[in-house]
Amino acid sequence: MRASKTLPISYKKARTLDITKDSRLMVVMILGGFILLAGAGLLFFRAVFWLRPADSLASIELFSFRSIVDLGIFVAALVGLTAAYIVLHEAVHGAFFWIFTGARPRFAVYWTHAYAAAPEWYIPRIPFLITTLAPLVLISLAGLFVLRYAPQSWLLPTWYILTMNVSGAIGDLLVAYLLLRMPPTGLVQDCGDVITFYVPVESSQKGEEITANP
Repeated sequence: MRASKTLPISYKKARTLDITKDSRLMVVMILGGFILLAGAGLLFFRAVFWLRPADSLASIELFSFRSIVDLGIFVAALVGLTAAYIVLHEAVHGAFFWIFTGARPRFAVYWTHAYAAAPEWYIPRIPFLITTLAPLVLISLAGLFVLRYAPQSWLLPTWYILTMNVSGAIGDLLVAYLLLRMPPTGLVQDCGDVITFYVPVESSQKGEEITANP
């Protein structure tokens, strides 16, 4: 099955995921994001020591500030790296949307979040699962390569981007969880802020429809 702009008549809506209208889910995602932030930060910090033991201690010294100017530069660097991570994360999503649909995806950036979407398309479960997890997997692998072979000055920025990328993937992991609970023939429509899951009518009648709670 390929992505299509037309929903087959034999399909029905199984559920809609709209984080902006579900305050309980938003709280769960925020808490989950903080947990991932702490876990990923520690994990990649250990990876730096394992991959580059001679350079790791020198990198930690970058956290020391000798003046207010140093602090300002550090904060500006964090803002720039955060923007770079968001652009990179959504660009990977967008690339896979393009691969599976053959059409340019839609991008949007807000103060609270950013997204890549393919609102006109109904995408099969497996391609959508690949698109969903691609930034988490590919950026993590590329980052570990950078940690191993890049100059020492790259270690701290790379660690930060890797940590933020995992923490920011909390929504992707939730979507992946829901995708794995769908029938293999399920379809997904991603409008950015709202993701809708569809299943064949016969599947929902057999009790395979996604349940109301994640």
